[in-house]
Amino acid sequence: MKMTPETRKILKHYKTLVNERRRELGLRPITTPMLLDDICDLLTRREQLFIGGQFIQQKVKY
Repeated sequence: MKMTPETRKILKHYKTLVNERRRELGLRPITTPMLLDDICDLLTRREQLFIGGQFIQQKVKY
């Protein structure tokens, strides 16, 4: 998957933040694919999104 350097930097930031908190709780670190899975899951639970220059209204997944 091709990503811009900025996108890689953002993912690395959040992965580091999440893993620091998980470490404090004695949990295993997450991988980048796991982080992306969680981000995608979060997006499906949002009623409104703005992605790729498009506003998307969707039914919320529960």
